[in-house]
Amino acid sequence: HSPSETFWEKHGVIQLAPMEVKVIEEYILPTQYEHVVGDDLINLAVVLEDMATSERVLASEEFNIASSGLTIQIAEENAIVPNKELTAFVTFTNPFSHPVSGLLTVAGAGIIAGKQQFR
Repeated sequence: HSPSETFWEKHGVIQLAPMEVKVIEEYILPTQYEHVVGDDLINLAVVLEDMATSERVLASEEFNIASSGLTIQIAEENAIVPNKELTAFVTFTNPFSHPVSGLLTVAGAGIIAGKQQFR
C-alpha cells in the first residue's frame, strides 16, 4: 500500500465567527486503517476552504499510533519517603519494525535532581 493512500475521508461545512475556535472530534477504528499503516505512523491532512473566497488552507501532521513502550518502576515503591534517594528503573521497548536511535531524557520536577540523559 502507498503511504499516501487515503483510508478515511469526511466532508462537512462549519461556520466560524472571526477568531472562533471549534474542536471537531472524529474516531477512526483500527479496522479502518490497519491495512495501510506502516511502522505505526499515520499522516493526517486537513484541507479547509473558505466558501466565500475559495481560498484553501492545508495542515498536516504525522504521528505514531503505537504505545511508547516506556515504563518507569520505582524500587521499593511502598517505602517512598520525601528527600530520600530511591532507584527507578526506566525501560524503553522499541515498538517499531526498524531500529531507533537518539537521546532519551528523563526529567521530573521534584522527582530527580536535574536531567538524566542516555544514548
